[in-house]
Amino acid sequence: MKADAGFLNNSVAMLFGAKLVAGTRSILLQLFLTTIGIAGLAIALGLGTKGRVDGIWVDERNRVSLARAQVTLWTIVALGGFATIALYNVGLGAPVAFPQIPTSIAAALGIAFAAPMISALILKTKGLEDVTTVGGSARDARDFAGRGDFLTAPPSGLETRADPTLASIADVFMGEKVTDAGNVDISRLQNVVLTVTLVLGYFAMLTGQLRAISPDSILSGLDHLPDPGAAFTAVLLVSHATYLGTKAYTTAAPATGDKPY
Repeated sequence: MKADAGFLNNSVAMLFGAKLVAGTRSILLQLFLTTIGIAGLAIALGLGTKGRVDGIWVDERNRVSLARAQVTLWTIVALGGFATIALYNVGLGAPVAFPQIPTSIAAALGIAFAAPMISALILKTKGLEDVTTVGGSARDARDFAGRGDFLTAPPSGLETRADPTLASIADVFMGEKVTDAGNVDISRLQNVVLTVTLVLGYFAMLTGQLRAISPDSILSGLDHLPDPGAAFTAVLLVSHATYLGTKAYTTAAPATGDKPY
């Protein structure tokens, strides 16, 4: 069994482009299995709800949602690493079972979860004149009857598709309004590139930590996840601020004489 485990660990290390260090212990195999398990659960949920592998990313408008994709990626990587280290510590009977989550990673998870709600609030400001209440009367800016329902039916003016099969991975790069659904949104492109860079970078940090656990840590366990530092958080904040700021600007009321969305 030890030979098999060593072979599997070496195989996983080669897959990640890492080298095992003599005199240390590697749990890359456990990290690999944990992240694959979380990803498999996400895929199963997508197939069960939308009938497609990336179905968990498809929103109520039958578009592939950038926000959903970001939350999923951070869940797989950050929580996958957390679960791997926690189970390793529990198996050792280490003094600290659950590792500390660095502030930068907590911020990444918080931003990833908060961004969809902020985005929905921004979109909810679009087209109030075109939205009617249950009684059929026009809703104006002073009507707060629908406050708190920012995650309900999408406002008018946004592209909505009839079926989940019409969703495309290209949606994460495209505008959301009917008028610009065929155009690349530069702020989205920037957000995607930075998100992928940060996620892959942090995954590389995890593999670096878990491929070479020192003899001291083998006995005492791992008490923290790797900390990417303040620059990581700054890039993440700037990326999301740019994206949400651009969305707020493009959803503002159009010039006088044009029909608002």
